[in-house]
Amino acid sequence: MQKIIKIKPSKLILMAPFLVFLTFVLTSSIMLPFLNDIFSFKIMNSIDQFLGLICHQRPDRSLLVAGLHMHLCSRCFSFYLTSFILLILFIFNRQFIVKKQVVFYALLLPLIVDGTTQLFGFRESTNLLRCITGSLASISVSPIIYLKYHELIHAVPGFTTKVKI
Repeated sequence: MQKIIKIKPSKLILMAPFLVFLTFVLTSSIMLPFLNDIFSFKIMNSIDQFLGLICHQRPDRSLLVAGLHMHLCSRCFSFYLTSFILLILFIFNRQFIVKKQVVFYALLLPLIVDGTTQLFGFRESTNLLRCITGSLASISVSPIIYLKYHELIHAVPGFTTKVKI
C-alpha cells in the first residue's frame, strides 16, 4: 500500500523574493553613504537610482546615520523596516495578521492626515512623525500583500509535489 504525501515548499522559500528585496533596500539605504569611497561611481549611482524609484530621497526628510543622510526618507525607511519585521513574523506565524478592514483604514489614517496637511502647507511634519506614520502604514498594508502573495502562490496548479511512499 502506497501513501501519497503532499510536500509544500516552506514559507521561507516562498517569501524569499520579499526578503531579498527588503534586505537590499534597507542595507543599501543605510550603507550607501559610507560606501561612496569604496565602490565605483557607476555602482553607487545605480543603487541610488533604484532607491529613487521607491522614494523621493529628500535629504531634509531623511534620517542621519553617523552624520550622513540615508538614501531613503524617514517614512519610507520605517515602512520598509516594519515590512521586514512583519515578514519575519509572517514566515514563522500567520496568526498576527488582523483581517478587519476597519483596522486597515484606521492605521492608514495618520499617514493620510500627515501627508495631506503637509502637502497643502498647513504644517511641516517631523521625521519622528514620518517614521510613526510609515510604520503604521506598513502594519496596515504589508500583511495584506504577504497574504495575497501566499494565496496566489498556493492557487497555482501543481504547486505541491506528490511523493509516493
